[in-house]
Amino acid sequence: MQKSNEYFLSVDDSKAIKPLFENIWPANLSTFSVLLEKTNDQNTAALAIEGFAHSIKICGYFNMKDERDAFVASLSKFASVTCDQRIKNKNLLVI
Repeated sequence: MQKSNEYFLSVDDSKAIKPLFENIWPANLSTFSVLLEKTNDQNTAALAIEGFAHSIKICGYFNMKDERDAFVASLSKFASVTCDQRIKNKNLLVI
């Protein structure tokens, strides 16, 4: 049996995160938005909101203003409740 030469490289420099996040932020935004819109499960909603929060922090840390604004705008639409919409627990979690 042959052993694999796989190894993990630990990176302490946060500069490596920015190029990665620049490529994946649209997929993260879509995933968090769809999960939050479609779910009625409180745990799933909480995880999606946590993903939004971490993404907004990463954008702020790396001065990615347009990306940050996209996350904030998408998250804020879940905080608003109209007259024809029942307030759900996930709306309260977002607020």
